[in-house]
Amino acid sequence: MSYSSVETVHIRKLCVPCQLGIHPSERRHDQIIFIDLTMPIIIEGVADKDDIVGVSLNYESVVHQLTDWVKQTNFHLLETLVKQMADWLHQSFNLTWLRLQITKPKAIEEAEGVSVVLERHYTSKVISSNPAMA
Repeated sequence: MSYSSVETVHIRKLCVPCQLGIHPSERRHDQIIFIDLTMPIIIEGVADKDDIVGVSLNYESVVHQLTDWVKQTNFHLLETLVKQMADWLHQSFNLTWLRLQITKPKAIEEAEGVSVVLERHYTSKVISSNPAMA
């Protein structure tokens, strides 16, 4: 069988507390953000074996490392956080592309939340020793 496919993993609504905001009232306590992240994976071969050995990206490890990274950050703007997070994800997991959305619930009273979305396609690979990458 001949076909072309795009294989991704999507982490949806990862809830993480962090220091984020420009107003003094926002800086007093951690703000909750929701992260949606789509990354490329390779399922050919791995899916046939139904075994984690050889998986192209361990998304459980990505979630834990990303959560730890976010908790250590301290940004004023959602836009800065999304850019820095994309750069960190690229460097840490050698991603060829990613789609990242960060939502700050209750950022403004009249809305459920405010989101910033960033999609990046990278032309260069990074040499990484991260164990989340097989």
